[in-house]
Amino acid sequence: MAWAFYVEHYTNTTQACRDNKYTWRHANGSIFIGTGEDAGNDAEPLGIFYPRGATLGGSTQVNGMCFTLPPDSQWDELATLTGDSSWNSTRHGFDGYIHPGLRDVLGSVYEALGQSKPNSTADLINRVGRDMNRLDPTRYDHSDLYTMVIDQNADHVRTGARDYIIDTLQATYANGSRRYPGLTISTQSFATKVLFANKTTGPARPRATGVEYILKLSGIGPREELEQHNIPVVVDLPAVGQNLQDTYEGGITVEAAQDFTTLFTNCTFGNPGDPCLAEFQLNHTGPYTIGSAWAALLFRSSVATTPDTDIYAYGASASIFSGFYEGYAEAQAPPSTFWWSLVKMRPQGRGSVTLRSADPFDTPVINFDYFANEGGVHDLQALTDAVEFLLPAMNNTAGGYAPFTIIAPEPSVSIEQGIKDFAFGHHCTGTCAMGPANSSSSCVDSQLRVLGVDGLRVVDASVFQEAMGAFPVLPTFMLSQKAAGVILGDL
Repeated sequence: MAWAFYVEHYTNTTQACRDNKYTWRHANGSIFIGTGEDAGNDAEPLGIFYPRGATLGGSTQVNGMCFTLPPDSQWDELATLTGDSSWNSTRHGFDGYIHPGLRDVLGSVYEALGQSKPNSTADLINRVGRDMNRLDPTRYDHSDLYTMVIDQNADHVRTGARDYIIDTLQATYANGSRRYPGLTISTQSFATKVLFANKTTGPARPRATGVEYILKLSGIGPREELEQHNIPVVVDLPAVGQNLQDTYEGGITVEAAQDFTTLFTNCTFGNPGDPCLAEFQLNHTGPYTIGSAWAALLFRSSVATTPDTDIYAYGASASIFSGFYEGYAEAQAPPSTFWWSLVKMRPQGRGSVTLRSADPFDTPVINFDYFANEGGVHDLQALTDAVEFLLPAMNNTAGGYAPFTIIAPEPSVSIEQGIKDFAFGHHCTGTCAMGPANSSSSCVDSQLRVLGVDGLRVVDASVFQEAMGAFPVLPTFMLSQKAAGVILGDL
């Protein structure tokens, strides 16, 4: 269901190899995951595992189902950037399991936020259960705790693009005839380039007549890079592949002085005889109805560039999430574990995607260039602020759970270095950014039309000039609905 990409987080190879999630391949073909110091002399560096969905529905079928609206201000900024007011911001509760240890941890975070501790589990549920996606332009304007919103139906089953596609494909009229008989879905195809008419001669602009894969392989991109790979240039468009960004995640992992209560005690995580899986399949109840994490924190760092909070933290106990590597889904942690993943919204750092070759089956060179230059320094400070807020707050936890033993960021180095060694991401956006047609940083206009050609639009998260909110799924769904109206309006 997933296509295995490997990416680089850093241009600095020394820093890159400090990550214990780095993947290496030995001369005998075996894979090693760990730091460069432990990899061995014959190890070939592959990079950081970065799986992408390779099934109907794409990555919405393999993601963590985090479903969060971005701040309204980001849509308004997009409208200002493009001069197109149609992008302005004009336009769902909690019934989860709160165990005593989680109540104590979140109570200490409330105190650190300057709020009173919840006086009961019912009070905590009421407070964290406010809708993070409520239609309220002030929902990001102060630090506060919520419950994570996830994208699932009433049976606690993942929903996403696949469901919409299948529903559309199977739609019928009252008489049973297909509503869209011309719609075909090919799941065993691999696109290689975009086909153009008027490609090389005459005054007419190139016009797309079919799609076989990405822009650069089709001759749309920076001229120098295309010519390096002997790809005929259709349009010299420097912005393609630039502006790569990710909502970095820097993590906190601690072990409490005593175990947390957990619903997962009897679960075998999909192995034969798993009682939790049997309960879910039979009744859609039990531990496997729980999403990525219970708790979500909006936090404003000292370097936030707008009045909005700029850190989204989500966390849970008796489990662990520390990023992607082969086998990450099987990772387990002691029941005394608590973790927070700290997502940097509005990241300032930028990377790039460049061609490795002209072979469409050859994965590109993807380098996020974490924490580089002034923008990266800003991002690192924001994540450091969040760590420095949460660690003392957690050590004030009642109920016998404190003091906590810090696992990550690595306590033997500075917080900043620990974040750099640990950071990860899986929400790449921005490499075909929307903007004014006369800007060298623009790839598409406000109607999502690729600049310099006719008949070709891009409708995915690559068009966002800035990563939208903490997670790209809901903003991308909103983008697709907007694009449908734009395209139908042109017919």
